[in-house]
Amino acid sequence: MVKPGIFLNAGYSYAKINTNSNQRTNPNLPSTFQTIDASILADKRFLILSNGRPVKTPHGCHYFSFGFIVAPEYHYHPNLNDPQNTIKHEMTVLSGISFCHMFKNRGKVTMANTTQYDIFYRQGITPFYQAQDSNISLKRMEVGIRICRIKHQVANSIR
Repeated sequence: MVKPGIFLNAGYSYAKINTNSNQRTNPNLPSTFQTIDASILADKRFLILSNGRPVKTPHGCHYFSFGFIVAPEYHYHPNLNDPQNTIKHEMTVLSGISFCHMFKNRGKVTMANTTQYDIFYRQGITPFYQAQDSNISLKRMEVGIRICRIKHQVANSIR
């Protein structure tokens, strides 16, 4: 976290293209894509249940919140080695909603679990594939779900 609600993300993704038939738009285009990603994610909370106070149960405390996410992203494609392709990277914008659930046990020093669920839409600003001698240009457009699970140790001074 850079500031509250601002996160730096880095990752790796793998995608496979499935078509209705065995013919692709461009036969030189690979059927799988490997991507190295980097982004700056802004997560603005708009609804915090229980006014930000944890919901206490006999087994621990729960904290719930909903928010909007938006992120400019950079993608590098190491496996697009087609000599016809003039581009190996792309820029996209991600936007969507998020749901965060945090749970903490009631022990002195315990593990806390945070699970973040994001439902997002990603739109390409620049194409990730553009052939040299033709007008074939492909941009990313996808809908997805991302689940992030974090375990962290916390100290509890309340006995």
